[in-house]
Amino acid sequence: MTLAASYSSRVWKRRAERVFFGLLLLLGLLVHADYGVSADEPAHHLNGQVSVKYVAGLLAPELAQRQAQYARIPALATHPDRDHGVLFEIPDSLLALLAHGDPAAYYRLRHLLIFLVFALGGVGATYRLATRYTHNWRWGLAAAGTLVLSPRLFAEAFYNAQDIVFLALFAVAMLTLVRLVARPGVGRAVVHGLACAAAIDVRIGGGLLVVFTLLALGWQAFSSPAIRRATWARNAGIWLLTAAAATVAGWPYLWADPATRLLEVLHRMGQFPWQGRNFYLGELLPGSATPWHYVPVWLTITTPWPYLLLAAAGLTAIAVAGSRCVAHFRTRTGQLDLLVLGWLLGPLLLIIGMQSAVYNGWRHLYFVYPSLLLLAARGAQAGWQLARRSPSGRWVGAGVGVALLAGVLHTAYRMVREHPQQQVYFSLLPNRIIAQQFDRDYWGLSYRSGLEWVLATDSAARIAVGAARPDLLYNNSLILPAAQRTRLVFAQPPYPAGTYLFTNYARYQYGPGLLPADTLGRRVYRLQVNGLPVLGIFRR
Repeated sequence: MTLAASYSSRVWKRRAERVFFGLLLLLGLLVHADYGVSADEPAHHLNGQVSVKYVAGLLAPELAQRQAQYARIPALATHPDRDHGVLFEIPDSLLALLAHGDPAAYYRLRHLLIFLVFALGGVGATYRLATRYTHNWRWGLAAAGTLVLSPRLFAEAFYNAQDIVFLALFAVAMLTLVRLVARPGVGRAVVHGLACAAAIDVRIGGGLLVVFTLLALGWQAFSSPAIRRATWARNAGIWLLTAAAATVAGWPYLWADPATRLLEVLHRMGQFPWQGRNFYLGELLPGSATPWHYVPVWLTITTPWPYLLLAAAGLTAIAVAGSRCVAHFRTRTGQLDLLVLGWLLGPLLLIIGMQSAVYNGWRHLYFVYPSLLLLAARGAQAGWQLARRSPSGRWVGAGVGVALLAGVLHTAYRMVREHPQQQVYFSLLPNRIIAQQFDRDYWGLSYRSGLEWVLATDSAARIAVGAARPDLLYNNSLILPAAQRTRLVFAQPPYPAGTYLFTNYARYQYGPGLLPADTLGRRVYRLQVNGLPVLGIFRR
């Protein structure tokens, strides 16, 4: 490539980056206020407040005790979720001060902040990783685009501060690991340590980054001349000390006894005491009895099919490269192949091997999703290169490319049409199968649309509403204007006549074979997403 061509490519790269990420941020600003409040958000916000209270009590106890909400916030020592990571929730709790006591303003700010972490962290890191992996910024932008055009993750990028924020920070940490391996140095070791700590301080599963880092640095040290092994050992030590110190600093629960409490959190993660039930393949299964295929099935049926096909092509390309030359895995591309495969398959095998409780689809494993998209980018690039080798291959490649592009465009079309309920996206399954065999809106986001419909339809000053999960109603009322919230009366059984009863058709609320219509009265409203019933409202 000539100097002029290289300069022109860099110019186009910078322009494409600015346009892509500029439009992505603009999109977030335009739609962040459209989503409801998920089942977990108030609890996660409380976790942040508990830690803020704890820190304030250590630094300025007299000032903290004078705050109006101080007595209402539980103490860290007695809070049941005290061992949850709060790196995101602490600044989020402080951000709530900007809302001046208005929950609707607060949740809009919260949703925007989550999206910013997703866009700048998760999408940005995926772009950088894919660019390094394919040695082409265009394939990098394509991989970043597929992360945005993933309906469920896009919706959850506004309200899921655990799994989406963890996905973003895990991807950033993998990027800093790749940068450290490519050009080791003290600065990069420190940055990678901080990135690992940030992920761990959101979810303890970030400890997997320690395993990936030790394996990657150990491989480099083993493959390097003896004279350079001391350099790798120094970088590993700096990274480990930075990660350990930053993890403790960012997690107030660990301050009193870091080693003991960290071991306690790790033990709890492996045997999390979730008592709920999953509606899966037509059965209500206890959380402790999740079958090994639960996550693979959920991942498959909720991921757009073009990404799955391209990821399979990426796996094939890696297998072919490895079979042709074992030394392939000693090259930089081969090492990235191993890292991506470990990122995707390692956590899945660990969950299966530990028989860990998994629920709400596969959200606990969202952090592996960028690795699947990296494989898809590798598969797309390999297919493109293969198709260009012969005239007939070009025609076949063009046909396959058009089909895949049509699948991606259809995914984008569905995201627009189903907004803001993309959280119930299923890829190819018929609605009848979905309704009979899988959970739908387990987050309860659709309750916001139902409340808005009731408030717009019924002109009464006071409107009684109820649900088998009243918390889903209450949570979604928080993002409504204050004047609308005051009109709602949250009724309890036995419901008085005229009460609007909500259901998200969750089987665990009614029992096998029992439909909401059998118990709730006359249906007055139904919300469907792509023809799938997601929310029903009945009138007593």
